[in-house]
Amino acid sequence: GLMTSSANGLQYGVIQGADGPIKGLVQFMGGAQSMLSPAMLSGAAGVMQQMALQQSMDEIADYLATIDAKVDDVLRAQKDAVVADMIGVDFVIEEAMILRERTGRVSETTWSKVQGTGLTIARTQAYSIRQLDALADKLDRETDIGALGKLARESEPKVHEWLSILARCVQLQDGIAILEIDRVLDAESDELDQHRLALQAARQNRLDLIVRTTNTLMKRMDASA
Repeated sequence: GLMTSSANGLQYGVIQGADGPIKGLVQFMGGAQSMLSPAMLSGAAGVMQQMALQQSMDEIADYLATIDAKVDDVLRAQKDAVVADMIGVDFVIEEAMILRERTGRVSETTWSKVQGTGLTIARTQAYSIRQLDALADKLDRETDIGALGKLARESEPKVHEWLSILARCVQLQDGIAILEIDRVLDAESDELDQHRLALQAARQNRLDLIVRTTNTLMKRMDASA
């Protein structure tokens, strides 16, 4: 399927290899427009970043399928208000992605609904990490071997739940980034390059923190088990 850039009116197409992975991006243009301007190049880089984020979202969906985690059910079962708020965020971002697909852009109205959701996701992410930390602490403190074995068995499904919620947090943050790139491309295209690079750096920092924290907690749990 072709996408039309709101910045320059040109159409973009995706090249896929025989086995499925995305190989590149092409831009269709007329003879008089054959010289690529900085704005066009910036727009193409933004679209490439969006494609990479979409691929990451798809990979997370595959991960959740492999651990058989029905995240919507997990979220709805949570009594914690912090986690329950993510249900609403999920609906808002899903609606925005559908509107983007149908209209080819992210309007000011659509963006106004999405832009405040990042705080809720970050709060849920921090809360999930704290819950994993609490489970690790329980295992660390238990000295009775029989009780420790029972606790380890009881903790396993909870660990899967909190990891799946963390994965959904990353997935939703990637969705926001896709929408944000479109919004900047539409409203402030001259700032797109700086903005997308800042988004890329912020995403990497966020992922590094999650990986370091969860790795440490999982090692503590494994040692106890």
